[in-house]
Amino acid sequence: MGRREDPLDAIQKARAESDTRRKELLKKLRSQPRKKRLHKEPEHKVDHVNRNTTSSYRRLDPAAAIRAAEGLRFMALGDRVGPATPINQPTIFMLQEFLQTLATGKSGTLLQWPFGQRDVSVLHPLAMLALICQSERQTTDKYIWCEEPMTLRTLYFPWRGGASAASQASLLVDRNKIISQNKYHLTRRQVREKNRNELLDDLHETLGHLNSLSKRDASKPHLAHPTLSEIYPVAVAEIVDSVPQYFDKALGELFGRVRYGAALDKLTDHRIKLSDPRRAPYGLFGVSPRVQFRQALAAPALSSTKGASPDICVLDLGPAGMSRLGSAWDDIVKDFLAEARKRFPGMPFLAVTQDTFVHQSISKMLRKQMKDAPQSRVLVRVSRDALTPEPLMVAVSETAASFTAVAGPSADALAALAEAARGSSDPFLAGTLRREMGSMRKAASLPCGLAPAYELLCQEIGQYAAEIFLEHRSRGTLLAPLEDALASEVSGAERARLITARNAVRAAFDSLENETPIGSLLAQLMPAILRKSSRTLIAFASDIELRLGLHRLADESEAGRATRKRLDNGHIILASAENLDLKLSEIEAAHDRNTWKRLVLIAPSLDWLSKVSVRAWLPEELIVLCERTLVERIAAVFQRLSMHPDLNGDEQLGRRLAAIAEAAKTEAEARSVSSVDLNLIPQTAADLPEMIIDMTEDESDESGEVCEFALSTGRSLRAHSGTVLIRYDRKAEINPFEIVRARSLTSGDSIVVPDTTFINEARDLLPLRVLAQSWVDVYHTTVEASLASIAGASLNAKANTVHIKIRAKGARTQSHAAVLDWLKVDEHRQVPPESRQPHAPQRRREYEAFTQVLGINETLSEKIWSEGIQPLRIDRRRAGQKMAKAFVSVLVDPHGTAAGFDTEIQKGIAALRKKAIDYLDQVVSVKVLKVGRDHD
Repeated sequence: MGRREDPLDAIQKARAESDTRRKELLKKLRSQPRKKRLHKEPEHKVDHVNRNTTSSYRRLDPAAAIRAAEGLRFMALGDRVGPATPINQPTIFMLQEFLQTLATGKSGTLLQWPFGQRDVSVLHPLAMLALICQSERQTTDKYIWCEEPMTLRTLYFPWRGGASAASQASLLVDRNKIISQNKYHLTRRQVREKNRNELLDDLHETLGHLNSLSKRDASKPHLAHPTLSEIYPVAVAEIVDSVPQYFDKALGELFGRVRYGAALDKLTDHRIKLSDPRRAPYGLFGVSPRVQFRQALAAPALSSTKGASPDICVLDLGPAGMSRLGSAWDDIVKDFLAEARKRFPGMPFLAVTQDTFVHQSISKMLRKQMKDAPQSRVLVRVSRDALTPEPLMVAVSETAASFTAVAGPSADALAALAEAARGSSDPFLAGTLRREMGSMRKAASLPCGLAPAYELLCQEIGQYAAEIFLEHRSRGTLLAPLEDALASEVSGAERARLITARNAVRAAFDSLENETPIGSLLAQLMPAILRKSSRTLIAFASDIELRLGLHRLADESEAGRATRKRLDNGHIILASAENLDLKLSEIEAAHDRNTWKRLVLIAPSLDWLSKVSVRAWLPEELIVLCERTLVERIAAVFQRLSMHPDLNGDEQLGRRLAAIAEAAKTEAEARSVSSVDLNLIPQTAADLPEMIIDMTEDESDESGEVCEFALSTGRSLRAHSGTVLIRYDRKAEINPFEIVRARSLTSGDSIVVPDTTFINEARDLLPLRVLAQSWVDVYHTTVEASLASIAGASLNAKANTVHIKIRAKGARTQSHAAVLDWLKVDEHRQVPPESRQPHAPQRRREYEAFTQVLGINETLSEKIWSEGIQPLRIDRRRAGQKMAKAFVSVLVDPHGTAAGFDTEIQKGIAALRKKAIDYLDQVVSVKVLKVGRDHD
């Protein structure tokens, strides 16, 4: 009998064997490659897929896709189905930029100017069709087939609700062009049984069913073709009933209109799969500006694991998109770019705009987000849709431009309305005031005064039509929102701005009652045109304004009869903005085109002038009569555009735009009178030697350069380099007087010399107190309205507060009583207007500190000082040291200045302009001296 095994030994042996097996297993596991641990995707994980290295768009041929797009045909759907029409060239250009952005992966910006496609989302379905139809045919075993098209998922911002793609519902896609290429995609199944995209196969099968729509060609042609909006699915990130929805489902129904005719729901219906936002091969994903961008872009539909990332992002920053974004558009776009760039690092952006400033701003934003600067393109177009025929511009004719700008009380009203809108705490009121500015411009741009316009229109088109036309050009329409705002609880500086705007609007309409600056200027221009042997085309902003202009120009006067004769024989043609393009096209095609030498635009808008400027052919002269602020906008916009590489070149549009911008800039500088001070006190000749005209005295705060001019009469004139003088242009046909800075004068220039004799004669001709007194009323009203915002229980306490604050700003006023006197506007307004004085700070430094403390706008403050306070001062200033601003105004802008005054004052202005010619002198030489600050 053997020995029995000890149980303890058996346990130890089993443990040893187990340890050995564990060690061998551990050694084996260590020798194997380590597997990555799977993690659940966090909610906001960034998709790090690099599009530039993995995307199939690296093999995209934009040229082939464009050729396919040019073969597509579309029909406008209205009361009836329009003819099959190809895409116009501007839209082809936009599509090419879209495809180029896809192919290169580099972001870009595109400016449509002066007009453009309102719905930029149309690029997505057009690109989809181009990709489907571009594949080249191949032959294998007698089967003709083509490769799979590339898919396209587009991110679109900002989504504007149903309005975003509404225009696409009125465009029918010719199904025959799609079916003819789609059949080769269907054949691909016979050649390639594996490695196919099943969703694309389902799409091609669905497109193949559209062939059944041929049965409706005769009976229901509007249902024989799908619309552009129903051939692709749209999913949006939007807030619905306060609940955010992030691409949960597709909007609408894919091929919904033609579903019955194509029997899509009777066969195997693939539309649910094709519309699934997570899988849709050609989905458009709209993002509303109201949603949280981080959550929206992290939605499963856009995830590279649960859905599919977008291939490109389109930023639609046209008028409709900007209206949806609002005034804070730049901040919203920056936030969206940051989140989209963070979530999809390799995704390119294409920003499409219709405004030069927005185009410049978005380019800067993209440059900050991307490593490389975005490609900037400019597309010149006047069409607003995808079908209106419009060839791309190749070359332009050479045109010389000239501007004549006017201002007057209407310009002051525009400035006051703009300031009131900027300072308004009510966004609705601010928007209303900005719209009223357009009405103010329309009223000031009429060829005649409001009263004669109403009388004439009542006779010719009836009282009702006349009132409809003048309704938005009337005093009551503009004053109503201002009066309503003043009747509310608005106070402080905001109320002061509204009061100023109301008074300015009243003054403007008083001046426009019987005459407008544009009408006066037009009447002065006509004699110069009548003297020309060449032919002239004159264009007004509307048909009714053309009617008013004809009545104004062809009256019973001698000049009117001469004008009528020229109109009858076709030497002069009148047109409106509506038919100007047709008139120019007729002239361009005529054999006597070269006899038409000039085109005159009467009070054009910036859009109208832009549309005219981009025509390939224009007459040799372009003359523009307009309001002064428009000139400044034209100079800025056209100059920026002229420098763009797409428009540069000897025969390119940029050359013409640069010439127009330079002419506008010159006119803006020549008519700017805001920086010239008034001085109306007559002095004896002994006070100022006639041989030396020194305009640097009483300008002790200035420093820099002083220009010393030797004049042909042997006299000398001294002025700071920035001082404004009046130059006389002998070649000017309308107004030879223009403003120029002293630094810009050269030898040979003729100027009006502001000596004592000239000032005295001017004072005899014009009641300058009348020109200045209204600004004193504005000053007193503004001070009174600002008192409520100054700390202090009494007027004396408020004066103490103001005194302390202006001293802190550098004012040297020592007297508390002086400050108190400035604030006693109630007492000062008791004085009769003809004897009323401003009661304002004596020196410019103290005045600026005082108005800053009261919160008065800088521009308004400057006008009050220059046009109201200085003219009424009785002090020891020398009359020849500074030209009265009123005198400058009547020389460089007689039509604007004369508006609102009686016949006697208008005669005085005309007489002064004639007298000014007697005080011309010629610059012989210029010496520039460096000076320092003259402290007093």
